[in-house]
Formats: sequence, structure tokens, C-alpha cells
Amino acid sequence: MHAHCDHDEVRDAEDRSWTFVLLDVVADPSTDDDERDEAFETLAHLEDHRAIGPLSAMLQDVTLPVAWRNGASDALRSTDDTGTSEQRCRWWATGDPPLMRHALLSMWPTEADILLGVVADPTHPLLAYALATTAHGFDQAGFVRPAIDALHHPDPEVREIAADVLLWNEPVAAELPLLGALDDPERDVVLEVLSALHYYPTRRVIRALADLRGTDDPEIAEAADTAFEDVRGTFEWIAAAAVRDDADGGAALRAWMTPIADLVTWPEPEEPVTPRLSIEVEPGVVVAEAEVRALLDDADGRWVDVRRQLHAIDWAPFDEDARHRLADAFLGHPDPDVRSIGTTPLATWERTRDLETLLGDPSRSVRKAAGYTLASVSASPAVADALWTRVMESFGHTAREALASYVHHAHPEVAVLRLEALAQEDPRDDLRVGAIDALAELRASAAIERLVPLLEAPPGTTWGVHLALLRAVDSLGLPTPDLSLLEFVDDVHLMAAVLGLQARP
Repeated sequence: MHAHCDHDEVRDAEDRSWTFVLLDVVADPSTDDDERDEAFETLAHLEDHRAIGPLSAMLQDVTLPVAWRNGASDALRSTDDTGTSEQRCRWWATGDPPLMRHALLSMWPTEADILLGVVADPTHPLLAYALATTAHGFDQAGFVRPAIDALHHPDPEVREIAADVLLWNEPVAAELPLLGALDDPERDVVLEVLSALHYYPTRRVIRALADLRGTDDPEIAEAADTAFEDVRGTFEWIAAAAVRDDADGGAALRAWMTPIADLVTWPEPEEPVTPRLSIEVEPGVVVAEAEVRALLDDADGRWVDVRRQLHAIDWAPFDEDARHRLADAFLGHPDPDVRSIGTTPLATWERTRDLETLLGDPSRSVRKAAGYTLASVSASPAVADALWTRVMESFGHTAREALASYVHHAHPEVAVLRLEALAQEDPRDDLRVGAIDALAELRASAAIERLVPLLEAPPGTTWGVHLALLRAVDSLGLPTPDLSLLEFVDDVHLMAAVLGLQARP
């Protein structure tokens, strides 16, 4: 007989005193299926590092039912982010379905050959899992076409997952296929497509959403109206910025928006807003070293409270001896959440070497936190190469944040050379955008001018690179390039930038 667990309460509090009770529940053959599923879900919410060993053992135990092993996999992926590419490839090579599923759902672009092989095969039994994996951290053009093609898959679950992937990655090439998928016979697929279209602010999309509001299906009509209001809000927000910032009050953008003038209200000029001179910040809480130690030692605590208390501490008052002891405690703590939080006091204390150590932490979340936090310590060229390594081996926001820290620490001349090469050649769209923005901040006009021909290239995944270049040209006061190839693009963000540049005196 298991102790009664109020799963909602335990999840809300992230109460880790339940971790071992729940591990007993999922491993007990007498537990019914629904109770076991709830327990796995709660373990996923707790993200307690102490559960990694038992969950890993369940996943790899081929004598257990597949449903148990898959449940252990789902909880484990929320808890353990220390896996390596070699390990994922090894799981995949076993041929064991639960391990192959776990491998796919844990993959990154380092395993692109495996993922692309699966998503290219519409009959592959693990296609849905491979597609779902590409929703986050896969901003490379090679992953766009498989998701678009999957909108026509015979399995509605696969079509639904494909629409979700296209929501997160927002590829330009997906706009027309998503509009076509509004005719899908399955309501759930159409609803997922409508969720994706929130993030496609084009004249075609807003017109299609406006028309769909009149459908006979009330659920689809409501979802279409919600998406319509979001897209209209984007148009009106950009129009307001044009009215405020353009010398001609955004006349060119208003003309471009004429075909949807019945759907979007053109804003009136506003009175200038006096900017706030400061932002009020809650002062940190001054605590004794012993109180910090008690929090770090509270493995069974309500983690939501422990985390909040650690984040609220003012780390500056600790003397040098206490800083040294606490730094060792953070660096050596077994919980990756604690090591991640520890990057804040380490940065406050200018312990750059310790943060550099955490760049090599087994946990991806800790490496991410260290890469981000290094932007807030004093510049040190000695740490730049370590950060550059993080940039080159990371993806998504992790790579972008490490790049910002790299630019902070690197010698400007070296940084400009590397940033220009990234913008020219890297397959990661988001990182190319970060490189161009950084070049603009470094006032690297010559590099931006050499990158301007990229405006004539088609978009990789999004229009992000083109927008970043247009921002850079404007902020650096460079001559307006030939933008004729972009004048017919149906995207309000891009057109506002193009027309704003063309309107410059």
C-alpha cells in the first residue's frame, strides 16, 4: 500500500520528499497503470537528480513492460541532461525500441544523420518522435522540409506534430503549406495549424484567419479568431512604431498594408513618452553563510521554495573566506540545479575561473548558465577561447548566449573575424543573427558591408538574417543597399525594415 500522493500539490511545490516514494510506486508490479503514469509525470516535474540512477535502470531493463520503460524515459529526459552524442548513438544502435525512442527524443543536431534518416521515411515507426525532437534547437534549413512534408502524412498525429514543429521554428517556407493545411479533415490538426499561424504575420495569413472566423465549427472559429487577433496585434504594433519613428509617419508601410486595411486599424500619432530613468529592483536578502549551507543541504525540501530563496540572496556581502567556501560548495554540489544557480554568486564574486570550469560541466543546463553568466564578469581574453568552443558545439539559445559572452571577453579584432565568418557560413540561423547584431554593436561597418550581399539570398529558415542586416545598415548609417528583391515579400517585420531604410533621408 502506497502513501497517498496529491500529485498536483507535489508538482506545484516540487516537493522532493516524495522522490523515493514515487520511485517505489513506479517499480511496484501491483501499481495500476494510471497511478504509475501519474507517478512518472510527477517525477518529471520534480527533476530530482537522485532519481536519475533508478530511472535509468528501469529504462534499460529489457524484462520490464515497454510502457514502464517509456514512462521512465519521459521522466528521465526531464531530469538528466548529461547525455552525450556517443551515448545517444549507442542507444540507437541497440535496436531496442524503448532505447531507440529515448535516443531520438534526446537528440540534437549532432545526430542529424540519424534524425534526418528517420524523418525522411514516412513509414518509420518512430517518425513522430523524431519530428517532435526537431521542434527545439533545430533552426537549420535541412530540418524544415521534412516537417512541411509531414503535414500531408496519412497519420493525423504526425500531421499535428508537424504543425507544432513549424510553430516553434517559424520557417518562411511553411506559410503556404500551413494555410493549405487549414483544410485538413481532422479538427485537432487544424487547431494545431492555427496555433502555428499566430507566428506568421503576413497579409495572406491575416486574411485567411479573418475568413475562417466565419466557419460553422465553433471551436475552429474561436481558435481562428484568437490567431487573427494575435496577428492583427503584430501588424498594429509595427504600424505604431512606424508612425512614431518614420519621418513620413509610416506612409509607405500604410500603402503596403492597403489590401488588409479593412482588418487592421492604422494608429494615430501618439504623444512622445518620457522614458523612465531607472528600473526599481528588489534588494537582495542578506543571509549568513550557515543559512545558505542549510538550503544547499535540503535535498528533500520543497524545491520551489529553496530555489526562490537562493535566487533572492544578496551575494555581495559575503567576505572572502565565505565566498571561497561557498564557491566550492556550489561547484561540487551533486544537483545540477544548484550548480546552475551558483553561477550567479560566482559572477557576483568575479570568480571567472570557476565559471569557466562550469562551461565543461556534464549537465547541459549548467553549461548554458555558465555561458550566459560569463557576460556579466569583467572582460578577460583568457576565457574567450573556452566560450568560443561552447559557441561551436551548442545550439539554439545556448549558443546565442555563449556568443554574447564570447564577444564580451574576446579581443575585438579577433571577434570581428570570427563573427563575420559565422554570419557568412554557419547553418544555425539564430547564431548568424546574433553574429550580425554583435558586429553592429562593435561598429564593424566594413564587415557588415561585406555581408550586405546576403540580402539577395533566399531565407535560410526565417527572415532573421535579412532583418539583422537591415538593422545593422540602419544603426551604422551605411548606404541603403539595393532592396528591390525584398520589396515583394509578404512579411510585415521585413517590409517595415525595408521601407524604413528606403525612407531615410
